[in-house]
Amino acid sequence: MNKICIGLDLEKNSSLFTYYNIINQTKSKAFCYKLNPAYFMENNVLFKKVVNYLNENNIKWIYDGKLGDVLHTNEYYAEYVYSYLKASGVTLNPYVGIESLMPFTKYKNKMNFLLCRTTNIGSDLLQKESYKKVYFMSKKLNSGLVVAGNKEDLIKDAIKNCKKQMILCPGIGAQGGKINKEISKENIIYSISRSIINSKNPEKELEKYVS
Repeated sequence: MNKICIGLDLEKNSSLFTYYNIINQTKSKAFCYKLNPAYFMENNVLFKKVVNYLNENNIKWIYDGKLGDVLHTNEYYAEYVYSYLKASGVTLNPYVGIESLMPFTKYKNKMNFLLCRTTNIGSDLLQKESYKKVYFMSKKLNSGLVVAGNKEDLIKDAIKNCKKQMILCPGIGAQGGKINKEISKENIIYSISRSIINSKNPEKELEKYVS
């Protein structure tokens, strides 16, 4: 069974009921959820209510903030994400280096994912020169990777070189990515947003990707 992460990237002004409805329809088959703080910048109350609902129901979720700052600042970010919000995981920017990201690794049983190969246009400008160093960092930090799910050759390379790391693969569904059962591994989490959250029947749409 494929591990599916549902990105709750709903349009601004979406109701709390809409979030609850999507979660309730999919929580039995979703591996986890992903919240990007950019979608809640103008409504922190909504963000907290969604977070509390996930936590109260013991549902795993990832804070998709692409965080990355100097060491002492990351101490506060890590505390905020893991002690205050009680997230299950976080996406991190590796540009600051290994030492600066270590505060996140102090929290046990959490999923830290380093941005490695992303889906956006122009990502290769830096990533094609640095992705192998991010592989190295992920092993040193015992962290996972973010690798574009709509670029199958990149997934294969990450699996080959990082056999023990968790790999979060966005870009499935609306962004053109498909799940290839021949390369699907236990350590891959496929991230899907628009295809599921914009569906009239999120539960039925999720079933297309789970197995």
